[in-house]
Amino acid sequence: MSIIIGIDHGYYAIKTAHCSFPAGLTSYGEHEPYTRQGLLEFGGCFFVCGSGRQPIQRDKTCERQLLPADTGSIANEIHQRGLPPECSVRIAAGLPLTSFGRDKPKFKDYLLRSKQPVNFRFEGVEYRITIEEVAVFPQGYAALMTETGLLQDEPQCSSWIWAAGRWTSCASTTPSLRLTLRTVWNSA
Repeated sequence: MSIIIGIDHGYYAIKTAHCSFPAGLTSYGEHEPYTRQGLLEFGGCFFVCGSGRQPIQRDKTCERQLLPADTGSIANEIHQRGLPPECSVRIAAGLPLTSFGRDKPKFKDYLLRSKQPVNFRFEGVEYRITIEEVAVFPQGYAALMTETGLLQDEPQCSSWIWAAGRWTSCASTTPSLRLTLRTVWNSA
């Protein structure tokens, strides 16, 4: 059985259902840093997660530091849920509407990773994570799908999604919400 972890890759913060930390990442290469808080050992290198914000970039897949930051957010979420550090996950991620169509396939492949399972250590705990699937949605859509009951009686196309971050914001109308989350996941 796999668990679903939603990750919001903001420029200011990386957020999951149970944790949030600044999106910046400091690489220490092969040298162990002075701190254990946010310490990630990944791919033979040391990183400290949560050290400032990420620079603005058009294509997040060009920034190789996103993978270690995601790894830290997955570890945080697993820890917060009280789950074992060896498990299978399905990642649900969002992209701004302005780049969704262009970047979705590349972002999905980037997050899925070719080498499985992903082995790393976060804050002293060994993790072995298999990423089974990645689904990419327009930003804000996942939040809407958790509250479909509030929108059931709305006329078709009368609902709006508004996603506002520190740097990006987007809005769109939604079609009829007579969908199941399963349908949405399979079409992502």
